[in-house]
Parts: sequence; C-alpha cells; structure tokens
Amino acid sequence: MPVAAKRVQVSSDNATYYTLPGNTGQLSLDGNAVDDTVFGQLYKSEQTTLINAQITAPAFYKGLAGYNAKLYKPGTSTALTTEPMTLVSGKTYEITNAAKRVINRTFSPINVFDNAVNANAEVLNFDYLFGRVTFKASYTVIGPVTITGQYYPMVQLAKANSFSLTQSADAVDTTDFETAQGNSGYRTFQAGLKTVNLETKGFYDVTNAFKAALEARTVLIIEVNPDGTGKSIARGFFIPMSDQLAGNVGALEEETVKWNLNVPSDDLMLAPFNWIHNATTLSTAVQKALAAWLAGDLVWVSYLPDGLVGFKTQAVVTNASLASSVEGINTFSFQFQMTGSFVAAP
Repeated sequence: MPVAAKRVQVSSDNATYYTLPGNTGQLSLDGNAVDDTVFGQLYKSEQTTLINAQITAPAFYKGLAGYNAKLYKPGTSTALTTEPMTLVSGKTYEITNAAKRVINRTFSPINVFDNAVNANAEVLNFDYLFGRVTFKASYTVIGPVTITGQYYPMVQLAKANSFSLTQSADAVDTTDFETAQGNSGYRTFQAGLKTVNLETKGFYDVTNAFKAALEARTVLIIEVNPDGTGKSIARGFFIPMSDQLAGNVGALEEETVKWNLNVPSDDLMLAPFNWIHNATTLSTAVQKALAAWLAGDLVWVSYLPDGLVGFKTQAVVTNASLASSVEGINTFSFQFQMTGSFVAAP
C-alpha cells in the first residue's frame, strides 16, 4: 500500500481549495494548562483551558532554481513627462511602460492628467511601488490618462547571492466567553499589525554603497523578484538597519545588510509594501495566502494527513516569509493561526 499523499490546502471561499507546493506540514493543538491543585492532594493537578491551534508548512516556487531570483534597488531618478497609462480594472490605471512604474514619491509635483486636464483632485490613491493611480468612485474618466513626475529605473543589487524576506503579522486574540463556549474552547483571532523585514547577502561590491545609505538613513524601494522575469514581484520602502562585512584572508569579502520597512506619511499612498502577479506560474495556493496576509483577511486552511480527509478551519496568516539563494530554491514559510474550532474536511 503506498504512503498517503498528505496535503495542506488554502481557500479564500471554503469552496475551492488549492494545495500548497510544500513537502512537510504540522498541525499543533496546544491547550493552556492551569493549576487546580487543592488542599489534601499529594500530586499536582492541572486543567486544560483554551486550545490554541496552528498549521505550518513551506511552499516552493516550483519550476525555478534559486539562481533565477533578482534583487533590485533604485537607480537615478528620471523624468516622466505625460507618460501614457493603461486601464487595469475599474478606475485603476498603470504606467504603460513597465520599466517606468516605480514612481519617485518625493518628487514634486506629481500630476495626473485625464484628457490633458489635471485630475489630481480626483485621485483616490497612488501606488508608487507599481506605477498605478486609482480615481475616486464618483469620478468619470474620459481618457487618455497620463502622468508627469519622476520614476526610478531599477538596477540589480550587485553580487547578491541570497535573501530572506520576512513577512509576519500579529494575531490579535478575540476570544470571549460566549465564543469559546460555542467552539469547544478554541481561541479566536483576527489579523493585527504587519511587519516586513529583508536581509540581503552577497559579495562586497563598492557600487552598492550600503554604508552610505545606512549613514544617511536613506529609504530605498527594494524589489524582490523571485522568478527573475517580473511575473511575481514584491516591492517596499525599506531603510537599512545594519551593514556587516566579514571574510577570511584570501577569500572574497561578504556583506550582509538588514532592512526594515519604512512607512512614509502619505495619505494618498496605497501601500508601503505589496506583491503583484502577472501571468505568473506561482502556485495559486501561495497567491491566496499572500493576498490574505496583505489584506489582513482570514483564509480557509485544510490539513489532510492522507490527502483525502482531515480538518479545516479559518485562520490568520501570521507568517508568509520567503527565502532563497543561488544554490537553493525560492521557499515560502507559512504559519496559519487558527481561529475557532475545526470541522471535517473535505
């Protein structure tokens, strides 16, 4: 009899489930122990109270060796002059030329034109990271839409050979008496504050100028492009926190830089960090989990020990990190904080 084909699956609607492309998984049910030892007893007694449940699993970016990944930083800010924009959906437009989509938000003025008329007052938000503009729902776009300002041509981080992108979220405990009484005593949660950090490693290259960036507290838009072709990319506003050089005599010097997300104070900014997928081969399960983490939404997760039947429930995505190296493979690490009790799956 063959070994069971275990599966960990993700769904946004509890109807269609997609299997994470991983090779191991763990379901942990941990009860909280409280001491209920009383007078006259010679052994310590404990009672199980609320149960906390989590599922962890990795997920590979299948079909791609790690050496395909690219890391980018901004080049020299360059003028955008009535640059054409294309409709994405609804009232969102993006710069048509993909090479010009990283907008320099510090340049002033940034002007959006609709049919050659300034439409800044009708802009709901700017996506500086991906060159997108969304107009207010009350505004009727005439077209064509263009933008004037500056953009960053993106250049690769020289000599990089590995990275670790940490994407985590706090799980805010929402358990109350009534809820716990109705779900067999499981804790419930909702998504809280998100944290994004990046660590880049590689051989020292003076052109990267990371020491100067650290000293100047320079905020840079860093791009993580795991497939190397731009089909699935993450960008964010990062500020360097540390720069470490190390190496042996007769060996190449290695440089490790740690970056933390820096959130600009800008009411029109859509997001300080985001993922975009375009005709990607990245697993749908991974895309669903990333989308839930970004939006702070709950996601359905099923844990099937034999690949057919098991357990499912809703969860907060508390970890959606990605790491890779030239000798490895792009690997996501997911942690799902269950909220409430399980039901049978499928």
